[in-house]
Amino acid sequence: MTEMNGVYCSTRPMRISAATPKKTTGAYGAPAAPVPKPVYPVPAYTSPVVQVQPPDYDVNNTTIFVGNLDLNVSEEELKQNSLQFGEIVSVKIQPGKGFGFVQFGTSLGN
Repeated sequence: MTEMNGVYCSTRPMRISAATPKKTTGAYGAPAAPVPKPVYPVPAYTSPVVQVQPPDYDVNNTTIFVGNLDLNVSEEELKQNSLQFGEIVSVKIQPGKGFGFVQFGTSLGN
């Protein structure tokens, strides 16, 4: 995922992250209550950025979220652009949304 992040597909750099399942809904289809995020004081210094996976991250997940896509990019173009990073199982772009998903045949690690 790190290697793919920022690589251009058409006219824009791709934004890559692990694909995660949609949030579950509460009773009667209402959205589940959001979990409050802890607030931490801002340190006086900045340390190197370390990529941390969310607690529900599955290390066997082979699907990535691809954001910041040009609205004219086709699934075939995204597939061809992603082949250099591994065997592709499937590619799906959400029409008119500027994002999609790429499923690889083997785990990407990170």
